[in-house]
Amino acid sequence: MPSPFLSITLAALVIATVTLWVTTTVLTRRAEARVPPAGRWIDLPSAHLHLIDRGQAASAQAPVLILIHGLAGQTQHFSYRLIDELAQSYRVIAIDRPGSGYSRWRAGVRHTLEAQVALIDEIARHLDLQRVVLVGHSLGGAIALGAAIRYPDRVAGVALLAPLTRLPIEVSPRLARWLASTDWLWRFVSQTIATPMLRVRRQRLRADLFAPDAVPADYGVQGGGDLTLRSGQLLAACRDLVALPAWLEHVVSRYDDLRSPGFPTVGMLYGLQDAVLSPSLQGAWFAERVQVSPYRTLDAGHMLPLTRPEACVQLIRQVADGASR
Repeated sequence: MPSPFLSITLAALVIATVTLWVTTTVLTRRAEARVPPAGRWIDLPSAHLHLIDRGQAASAQAPVLILIHGLAGQTQHFSYRLIDELAQSYRVIAIDRPGSGYSRWRAGVRHTLEAQVALIDEIARHLDLQRVVLVGHSLGGAIALGAAIRYPDRVAGVALLAPLTRLPIEVSPRLARWLASTDWLWRFVSQTIATPMLRVRRQRLRADLFAPDAVPADYGVQGGGDLTLRSGQLLAACRDLVALPAWLEHVVSRYDDLRSPGFPTVGMLYGLQDAVLSPSLQGAWFAERVQVSPYRTLDAGHMLPLTRPEACVQLIRQVADGASR
C-alpha cells in the first residue's frame, strides 16, 4: 500500500491540477466575453478562419492588403488604429492565424508554420484575390516572407513591421527535436498553470512588450490583449515557437530569391528601441541581406501597429502603391 505521505501528495497534486484547469477555463471564458469576434468567418480546406474584411480596392490593378499578426496576437492589433485608415484606399483583410484570436485548424491538419504560409494562398483562392500585399508584424513578418518566397506570382509586395527575420538565438537540432516531441507538455502547461501565471504578471509582460512606449489603457479589450490569456492561444504560441527553428532556417536560406528580378517589393519599418527583437540583428541585417527599400527606423518599441500607426500606414501605402505599378 502507498504510504500516507505519498497518498496525500498525490491527492494534493490532483486537487491543484483541477483547480488550475478550472481557473484557466473561467479566465478563458471571461476573456472571450470581453473581446468577442469582430469580423466574419470563412471555411477553408485547412482552417475555419476568422478575419476582418473592410474597404474596396481603388482599381482592378490595386492589390488587396492581407495583415498578419505576430506571436499570440490577433486581428485587434491591426483594427486598433490601422484598418480604418487603410480601408479608405484599399481592401484590407486582417486574419487571426489559426490558434490565435478566433480561427482554428480543421481536424487532421498539422499545426505548422508552413501550413500558415499555405493558408495565405488558400485565402486568396477562396476570396478570388489575384494579387496581394502582405503586411506582417513580428512573427507575422516571417510568415509574410515565407509566403512571398513560396508564392511570388501571388504576392506583389511585403510590408514588414518590426519583423522576425532570423532566429534571435541559436538552437541546437537536438534541442529542437526534443521540443517538437513534447506537445503533451505544452498542452498541460497551457491548460493549467500558464493562464493564471500570465494574469498575475500581465502588466509587467505588457510593459516589456511595448517598451519604451506606454501600454494603451484600452489594450486589453480594444487591442485584444486579454485574448492572450486563453489556454488555446497560449498553446498555439508554444507550438509556433517550437516549430520556429527548423522552419525559419529554411526561409532564411531562400532570402536571396527576394533579390531576383520580378520578386515582390519589400519594405520595412523598425523601432530603434525595440526590446523584443533587435533592430540591428533583425532589421538592419535583413535590410542589407535583401536590399530592402524602403527601410525606415524610428524612435519606438516593438508594437508599431498600435503605437505608431501613421508611420505604419505610410510604409504600407508606399509598398502597395509600388506594387500597383
